[in-house]
Amino acid sequence: MKKVYWICLISLVWLGCKEDQTFDTQKVQTEVRDFLHDYQEAMNMEGLLSEFRYLDSTEAFYWVPPGYNSVLNFDSVRTILIATAPTLTSINNQWTYLHIYPLNDTLANYTGKLLMENQDTAENINQAVLLETGLVVKRKEGWKILSGQSSMVE
Repeated sequence: MKKVYWICLISLVWLGCKEDQTFDTQKVQTEVRDFLHDYQEAMNMEGLLSEFRYLDSTEAFYWVPPGYNSVLNFDSVRTILIATAPTLTSINNQWTYLHIYPLNDTLANYTGKLLMENQDTAENINQAVLLETGLVVKRKEGWKILSGQSSMVE
């Protein structure tokens, strides 16, 4: 019986001392950076409705857009995007700063500064600087924006 006790104790100590599983942070940073640049490029080329390919549509999704004081779920964001898309004739968004913080191989946080310019159907040009922070998750079909917030810089 003592022998079994010592074997169990040594096994537990050995398992507890094993190094944590590591992941390739550089790979995650590159994948997420490419994903976020592709996301902005798709909006620039195709408009707001292209966002749906990049947003996680699960119940875990939420976003706080500029000017909002509470979170919006996916359905609310979808409603806003569908209503707003026909009012814009062009979008030009560019990251001026983007930093990726990998949490594991399927989850990363990002923060960045985005220069936004769009033109509406009345040919008004709107420009803004946004600070954005968010969480992305890697799903079977690739990286998706899970949650976050944007705020305008004055």
